[in-house]
Amino acid sequence: MSKNGNSLDTTCIDTGGIRQDRVYTYTVDIGNEEDIPVFSYYVDAVFKGDISYVQLMYVFLIDDDVLEIDTSDQYGIMEVKTVSSSEVVLTNDETTIDLDTDTIEHIMGDMYFKTADDETAIRFYPFVERTIGGEEPTPPPKTIPAADADHDGVPDVWDADNSTTSGYWVNPQGIGRMLGDMNGDGRLTSADALMILQATVGKIDL
Repeated sequence: MSKNGNSLDTTCIDTGGIRQDRVYTYTVDIGNEEDIPVFSYYVDAVFKGDISYVQLMYVFLIDDDVLEIDTSDQYGIMEVKTVSSSEVVLTNDETTIDLDTDTIEHIMGDMYFKTADDETAIRFYPFVERTIGGEEPTPPPKTIPAADADHDGVPDVWDADNSTTSGYWVNPQGIGRMLGDMNGDGRLTSADALMILQATVGKIDL
């Protein structure tokens, strides 16, 4: 196992013994604690051939960059009152949280309270503000062309821009299926991956 080009561990997993032998756990020292599990998984299957792959399950991963919290630390309008191994208690400091109708009140970081525009009752909820980057997706054309320009078997609105919706295809009969769903059961599983690998090495025809 490596990270950013640096080797972290070279442990080999035994898949021929008991189930517990298939579990790998990587630990590091974080803060003042030793041997904290930050990455773990279960080796479910190993396929070796012209193309080899390993199927993992129950993957667990946490950030090893910890935030140390002490009493009296200030986060927005919240102050840390108590810190223990079981809980961290924060309360709003001298700042009053305004719950007037149709307002947004900052709590800390990207956390806010939104109060409903309701004069008869106080209704509010917490939310986290997130900004999503990237380009706006191009909507499909509204008219259906007569020609099957993208050769997916069906003339549809996607032929106008000569593309097919990502993650989707249709056969000549117009029956849709997820990309990668090789056995047509409506799910993407290891059985589909095995069929793809077998077809790649010429064991079966798809």
